[in-house]
Amino acid sequence: MAEKDKQRLYKLTTNFNILAKRLVLFYASKYSNDGNVEKQKRRAMIIINEQPLESMRIVGTRFFKFKDIIYSGKFHTIDEEDGKKHCPKGAKDVRDSILNNITSMWNMLTREEKDNIKKWTQKMLDIYVCYMSIQTGDNDAIEQVDEFLSTLKIND
Repeated sequence: MAEKDKQRLYKLTTNFNILAKRLVLFYASKYSNDGNVEKQKRRAMIIINEQPLESMRIVGTRFFKFKDIIYSGKFHTIDEEDGKKHCPKGAKDVRDSILNNITSMWNMLTREEKDNIKKWTQKMLDIYVCYMSIQTGDNDAIEQVDEFLSTLKIND
């Protein structure tokens, strides 16, 4: 892999996982007295911190499966039984838990919280699509990735 692609990949992975952590911490703050949620948070953070590229791959794959729902912001339409887990034991469980946590708390969120969740997950999905574009080696797609990265802001 070319050095420039490695730099792109690093920036994509870093930003994706900042947003993943934000989602995990947001959910944990809503259920701060639940011991299972605390275990879930710790395991998710370990995986995100120790295996950031794998974290992006597996969570991104899950988000891509539900891309239409994520872009529409209609998280309440995701089937709650679709891989629901309470305490992730590995990377794939974190993949399931992030989206399932959003689904399970969706109806309890304020409009502002819902807007933030939509914004964060849509950016994560955009980042994952850029990651997949780099993997194809398509020069046109890579130019679009560079344009995306030049405008990427995750703090808003």
